[in-house]
Amino acid sequence: MIALLTGVVQEKTEKTLTVVAGHVGYEVYCVPPVLEQTKLNAELTLYTYQYVREDSLELYGFRHPSERNFFKQLISVTGVGPKSALTVMSLATLDELQSAIVQGDPSLLTKVSGIGTKTAERIIVELKGKLATSQDITLQTGIDGDAIDALLGLGYSAAEARDALRHVKNVADTTQARVQAALKLLGKEKK
Repeated sequence: MIALLTGVVQEKTEKTLTVVAGHVGYEVYCVPPVLEQTKLNAELTLYTYQYVREDSLELYGFRHPSERNFFKQLISVTGVGPKSALTVMSLATLDELQSAIVQGDPSLLTKVSGIGTKTAERIIVELKGKLATSQDITLQTGIDGDAIDALLGLGYSAAEARDALRHVKNVADTTQARVQAALKLLGKEKK
């Protein structure tokens, strides 16, 4: 499984980037903002998801692990394939999409060709509970989801992450600074 890809962008199309890493060119499907912001011959790191089917092998790339995780959640819903999921993710920001799902609003999702009302409602039903927990943590602490994701990825529980970030929200104003301050706090508690 290819989970992370760092290399030089050799080619761009409307939907893909060709990233050369280790003398191998990987074709990676990306959302429009990534395609627009990426320059040819620039070094790029993408968090990737390798989609394997009987008749194809595709690679999907994202700037942040939280985007890749949301993509995985979307394609876990019956009737939503990776290309539809990528199109959904190109409609709005990750926070806007997650908020629409948590609030039970299918209107944003139905803008995607191939996703009708029934599929949009299925996405809401299947993902609402999973996303509500993450949204609640973010809303309660007043921080962005990337800081929570970073602490969860380092093995801390949601409760530990929420409490630590609540204590440092006035101290730090960027995600990186919040995570560092929270780690210092969590490190002191473990001693």
